Amino acid sequence: MARIIAEVAFGYTITSASPVWTDITQYVDLAAGVRISRGASDESSEAQTGTAGLTLDNSDGRFTPARTASPYYPNVRKNVPIRIRTVSADRNLVTNPSFGSLTDWTKTASPTIALDATHVMHGSQALRVTWGAPAGQSVYTDVYGLDIGKRYTASAYVWVPTGAPAMECHIEGMGLGTASTLNDNWQRIAFNFTATSTQHRLVLEIVGTPTSGTQCWVDAVALWEGTSAVAPNLLANGTFEAGVSGWTSSGTPVVTQSSTRAQQGTYSMLVTWGGVDNQTVTSAAMTGLVIGTTYTFYAYVWVPTGHTTVRLTQVGGAIGEDSTLFAQWQRLSVTFTATSTSHQVRIRPSTIPTSGHQVWMDAAQVEEVG
Repeated sequence: MARIIAEVAFGYTITSASPVWTDITQYVDLAAGVRISRGASDESSEAQTGTAGLTLDNSDGRFTPARTASPYYPNVRKNVPIRIRTVSADRNLVTNPSFGSLTDWTKTASPTIALDATHVMHGSQALRVTWGAPAGQSVYTDVYGLDIGKRYTASAYVWVPTGAPAMECHIEGMGLGTASTLNDNWQRIAFNFTATSTQHRLVLEIVGTPTSGTQCWVDAVALWEGTSAVAPNLLANGTFEAGVSGWTSSGTPVVTQSSTRAQQGTYSMLVTWGGVDNQTVTSAAMTGLVIGTTYTFYAYVWVPTGHTTVRLTQVGGAIGEDSTLFAQWQRLSVTFTATSTSHQVRIRPSTIPTSGHQVWMDAAQVEEVG
């Protein structure tokens, strides 16, 4: 599944060494299309200046030059760099699925919401919802970049304590989903729909009328293209959009966040190897795995031409195949069976590298197989 990503480097110029890119994809009219032309029309013609065209939703005035209320003020001006690209990996269209913060989540009037670590499905915290007394209370997030006419599945894990009302997942304006049935454990609830717009609202709503003060927890929210819910990513940080936290160098490799290239989003993790053996970059421990269950660790890697190839491994266990491509993204994987409820994964060079050799890694995920 390919996705268009549009980004602008507000406050920078085309010659800036390290511009910071702002994702504006949610404001692009994808139905109108993105138009790009470059090169020559045939082998005998001269190459022409490249052009790109797209239509933006400026209903709130954010792209109006000199408008002080714009979040991009005073940098909405001519000659600001823009880049348009596609990502080929499947991706979760929910921008804040595992609640590193409350960003992009809203609620109806009655409930209160907070970050909480009492019950966590993925990452280090979940969303705790404390209900008021009225019926019809919900929390919701807006999702952008959908293709009109395509089928999608929205889903979320919910933890409903005994005595609290069930929850359901739906898309606003498309009816209600199936209510949760479990108590005192995580349960995934889902909703299938066909997109009628490039933007939809994913809603998690209480079923019935609650007693004021009852609670539930929400985590690992997703919206994917297709008719079935995709297994959640067990890695706490697989996109590197907020840095490289959760990944630890064995000492010699230097690990940094990089905007030089990204397979998904704006950033990736750049590893610069030293010239010694047994170098690794290892994930934080994943918890909640089921002993005897099979999992796969996937990641995209970019190895510059002439640099040392890499492989993915499970710490103390399975070893994946070496990378084979250079100067382009390649998806690697390694599959393992859990022997504990906690495991780690890592990336390492295939052989002793030359000091200064590099690899970029992005879109890393660990998910249950089947």
